[in-house]
Amino acid sequence: MTDVVQELKDLNVRGILIKTAQQGCIKEVKCQMSVCLCPAVLGGPTHFEPVPDELPDWMPTADHIELKSEGGQLTVENVALGHRLCNRARYAIEKYGEPHKKDRERVERARERAISGGSDRESQRRQIIVRLEALWAVQPDRTLVELLSSILDADQAAIGDVTDEELLARLSG
Repeated sequence: MTDVVQELKDLNVRGILIKTAQQGCIKEVKCQMSVCLCPAVLGGPTHFEPVPDELPDWMPTADHIELKSEGGQLTVENVALGHRLCNRARYAIEKYGEPHKKDRERVERARERAISGGSDRESQRRQIIVRLEALWAVQPDRTLVELLSSILDADQAAIGDVTDEELLARLSG
């Protein structure tokens, strides 16, 4: 059994996604949607939650490449691995041009829960990462140290007086 198949089974995945992985069509456990909405602070495209009785947003699902509404079948050739919420959003984007408002709100709540959860140190680290992601999205030509310096300049009180090296060590630790 391949590592991908076992990883999916460990997430309580069954059915077509297991068959697709067994046939080598899923090469890694990673959301394959064109737009992955899973917040990076949770782990982004590689973060999946096990499939429980109540279905979570970040559980693995079989996304129809050709939508069922357009005749797509549940076959190995017509499925891609995706988060449940990303799968829903893809459908809404293709049908309406954007994800549903309630789904965007669910993404934001997940991001906020992830940021606020954990220890103070972990929460601080997550907040820094979210801020870095936001800065990098609008200023992709700047280096990591420049972006970190922007955060330090903007909010010395929350991060404390640290050098760039100390901050990088905190982020990696």
